[in-house]
Formats: sequence, structure tokens, C-alpha cells
Amino acid sequence: MRSQTLLRRNPVIGMKLIDWLGIKSSIHRKIFISFMLVMLLPTTLISVSTYYFSIDLLKRKVSESFLDNLAYNKNIIGMEFKQFEQIADYILYNSDIQKVLSPSFKSPSIQGYYDLQSAQQSLNNFTMQAFAVSNVASIQIFGDNGIILFTGASSDIYPDDKKFKEKLWYRQAVQTDQPQFRFGTLNEESDGSTGSGNTYSPSMIKTFRNSATLEKLGVIYIKIRRDLFDSLFEDSNMKKAGKFVVLDDNGQIVYHPDKSMLLKLFPSVDKLREQQGDHGSFITKDGQLMVYYHIERYGWWLTDSIPLSELLKDNKIIFNITIGIVLICFLLSGIIWYFVASGIVHPIKKLAYVMRSVKEDGLAVKSEYTGKDEIGLLSSSFNYMIEKIQELISRMVEEQAKKKDMEYQSLQAQINPHFLYNTLNSIRWMAMIQKADNIKEMVEALGRLLANSTSKSGAMITIEEELAIVKDYIKIQEVKYSDKFQVDFDIDPKLLQVKCVKFILQPFIENAIFHGIEPKSGTGCIRIRLKLTGNVAVITVFDDGVGMDVEQIMCEGHDKGNGRRFNGIGIKNVDERLRLTYGDVYGVTIQSVKGQFTSVTIRFPVDADFEAGGLL
Repeated sequence: MRSQTLLRRNPVIGMKLIDWLGIKSSIHRKIFISFMLVMLLPTTLISVSTYYFSIDLLKRKVSESFLDNLAYNKNIIGMEFKQFEQIADYILYNSDIQKVLSPSFKSPSIQGYYDLQSAQQSLNNFTMQAFAVSNVASIQIFGDNGIILFTGASSDIYPDDKKFKEKLWYRQAVQTDQPQFRFGTLNEESDGSTGSGNTYSPSMIKTFRNSATLEKLGVIYIKIRRDLFDSLFEDSNMKKAGKFVVLDDNGQIVYHPDKSMLLKLFPSVDKLREQQGDHGSFITKDGQLMVYYHIERYGWWLTDSIPLSELLKDNKIIFNITIGIVLICFLLSGIIWYFVASGIVHPIKKLAYVMRSVKEDGLAVKSEYTGKDEIGLLSSSFNYMIEKIQELISRMVEEQAKKKDMEYQSLQAQINPHFLYNTLNSIRWMAMIQKADNIKEMVEALGRLLANSTSKSGAMITIEEELAIVKDYIKIQEVKYSDKFQVDFDIDPKLLQVKCVKFILQPFIENAIFHGIEPKSGTGCIRIRLKLTGNVAVITVFDDGVGMDVEQIMCEGHDKGNGRRFNGIGIKNVDERLRLTYGDVYGVTIQSVKGQFTSVTIRFPVDADFEAGGLL
């Protein structure tokens, strides 16, 4: 870091380092150092990326394995605790038990005594079977009418009904019909969010209601064996690993291989609650890979974790071995490449020496290297170049003289456009003096056409300017054809200032007159329509002439050179210029039916800012 900072502060040191390596003055060193860098950079990149990819792959594989085990344990917990709910439901729907818990039950009577004995016997008979097949330790029913039914170990009985109902957890349990699971003792005042392993006592509490009226009759309290999770996870791979933990909805630990951790708050519970989805994995602050599964029905979490250092210890060994192999290969490759580069550079140095001799000996030098490789080709080409330079020097004066002569002849052959405009202007004034207005108008239109045709102002003009060119051309043709045709314009004024490619309308008007209207008997009509469709300008040129062959219209040589066209711009040329300027989705489409009509559609975007110079 210190050396890098020094290089940044003093670039002269970097330049001296380059000079010391001789990179600027030696192609041999350039090739050698370039090869070493080209080999080192991708090799390092591949090694590092492979290492981190293997780490990511290992994390994913371990996470998937842990998730499979967590899913298995989740199913075990779901089935076991579903069994507790089924036991509670069976007891709660027993008619003898519901009878003695009814508000109208009179326990001091003889009948009440027998009913109470019958309810207790029903509870005993059922629980004898339940204890044999489940993890139930005891069952106690607290009726709102003061009746308490109990079965199981006498040490678990809670005789004080009033104090029992004052407990916070009892008040929470009676607010819902869903079963509530807790892991502290009945005597605990808290809601079970904190505690210790000494008070660990799993249990389930559920509201007891009349099956017919749904009137609340009391609660049923099922105490679960303390070794419940130990028996459930006896064969679990996670239990053997010693890192499998079960949390309740408060985030306290209800199963842990270390019993002293029971009922303590899980350190990463806040991170768990931030996770999206019911399962996944993340890295904890203390560097452990934590995998989790959420049991939505109860709000519990199943987690398993493994230290990253333990997970990646084998990867680090592989990485160190890989780096060692890369360095050895790099060293051996450097030695081999040094001699390879020397063999390549030696003939180049000889050729360079001959080239430097030109400064002192002039053109009387020659390379002696005759190899058949690329350097031999350079040598022979150098010799050929030396031979030809003399010929080129001798021709130079002659060619320059010929070039000047050709430029002079070209200037003589040019016609000055201003002379042509001045001549047309003189004819216009003569027509005005003679009051020949038709000649005046025709000359004015021709002058404007010539001005637009020879103008070099650019390849893009406004639609208004393009229409002016078309109108001047039509005016000239109206003089020639008299009343042979008429032209109708339907133009959207909003489009007059839109830019378009120059000379895109005149060729189609010319085509309509010569090939549509002229061969037709009688008069004809040409309609020019311009509208906006979305952000596309659509120009339609329609004539009711004799129609024509579309392929013939699009042919580049159509009517070319017959002397009738105003300029050399053909219909195919217009289509190509539009496509080159705006893209292949735009351009010209033609429909024609012989003896009926010809319709030309021109499409181009109105919101594009194109520079079309050089396309015409």
C-alpha cells in the first residue's frame, strides 16, 4: 500500500520503473512482460472466482441439506402437536364432561355427584389410551363453574382455581379458540418470553366450549412430557450435530442440545423475523451459516447453524494448493516464454538495424533475412519498398504536372450557375416588358427549380420547401400540357415545418404526368395528400392515369437518360435514401392497377433528428 501511494504521489517513479524494465525500448521485454501479464491476470481471476464459486456452491449445498432435515423435523413436530389438538378436541366434545362443566350443573346433589364421577371416569378411560401412544403427561380441565377435572400425576394438579384464572397466560388463552402452547410452569406470571431451564414445562391450553351453544365453559390444560423433543429428534442428524434449535413464537429456545439454554431468548431472533419466506439461510454476526424453517401455524422457528470457519476449512487448503500450482506454472511458463520471445525478436532486431541504416546510407541498403515467416515477409516487403521508392520519386514530378493540367481543364469545363441564373433573369425581364406573363412565370419557376437543384445547403429541407419545389415543377408542366391534368393538395398545416429528405415528391409527380396522365385520353387528376399518423408523416401521390408496372417504376434505369427527367433522381433512389436516413421500416410503397390508377405512399418519422448529408 505504501509503494502504491508513493507511485500515485510521484508519477516520475512510475516512469523510471518503466524505463528500468526497458519496456519502451525493447520489444523483447514488451512481448515477455505482456505475455506474463496476460497469463497472470486470467489465471488469478479464474482461481479467485473458482474459489468463491466453490464457497457459494458449498453454502448452497449445505443449506439445502439442512433445509431437508428441517423440513423433516417440521413434519414430525406438526404431526405430534396435531395429535395434542385432536386429544383436546375429543375430550371437549365428550357429553359427560360438557354436562358437568355446564353453568347449570349442581355438584352438591346426588345426581351431580354421579355425573361428576362419570365425567372423571370418561376422562380417565380416554387418557389411559392417550398416555400410552402420545407424549401427554397429564390433563386438567378448569370449568368456569368451578369444576376441576384431572388425570395424570397428582404432583401436576393446580387446585386453586381463582389464582389460576388470574395468571396472564390464562387471560391470553381465553381470548382465542386456537390452542396455545407454552413451555413455562403454571405458576409463572409472565407470558413465557423469558425463563430458565429449571422451569421448563411444555403444555397446551385451549378454550372449552359447549358443542351446541358454543358458550364458553372453561379451558383444558394438557401438560406435555419434558423429554418431548428429545424423543422426537432422537434419530435426527441435526440432533447429532448438536446445533439444531427450536424457538417458540416469542423467540425463546424450547429445544437445545444444551439444556441450560432452554427458555432463553435466541440471539438471532431479530434477524430471523426480518427474513422473507418460510425457509432460507443467512450469515450471522458471529460468522455462522444459519438455516431456518418457519412453522406458520404456531409461529415457531426451526434453525440449524454451522461455523463458516469449520465449513470452509477444506476449501482454504484447496485454495492454497491451487495458488502454489499456479505460481509454479507461472514460473515455468515465464522461462519457456523468455526463450520463445528471444527467437521471435532476434530477426526483428536485424531488420530494425537495416531500417535505421537508411538514415545514413540512403536507399542503398538491403535486408538479408529470407525466412518464410511474417518477419521474412516484412524483410522482402522492405526490400521491395526500397526498390519502388526510386520509381515513385521519378514519377512524382510527372504526375504532379499532369494533375495540375487536369485541374485546369476541369475548371474550364465548369459552367458558372450564376451565369445561368442571370441569363434566366434577363429572359424574365424581357417577358415582363413584352407582357408575356406565362413565359415570365415559367422562367421564374425554372429558376427556382435550378436554384434548389444546385443548392448545397444540405440534404434536409422542410415539407413546405419540398411542396414549393413540386409546385414550381407543376407550373412548368402545366405550360407544356395546358389543361391535360389538374393537381389537388390536401396538406395538414401542422406538418409544413417538419424536416424531410430533399427531392422526395418531384420524381413521383413527374412519373404520374409522363406515365399516368400523358398516355391517357382526356384529362387526368393528381392528388397530393399529407397527414400525420402517430409520429409518422404519410404522403400519398395518387393519379387516375393508365397505371403502370410497379417493378418497372422501381427500376433505377427507368426513363433515365431519355432527356425527359428534370434531374437524375429516380424513384428507387428516393426509396433508398429514405431507408438509409430513417431505417428499413420507412420508405416508398406503390400500388397500381393498369387502366385505373397509381398510388404512391411515402412514410417517414416526424420526431427524428437525422443528418442525411452524403446520402443523396
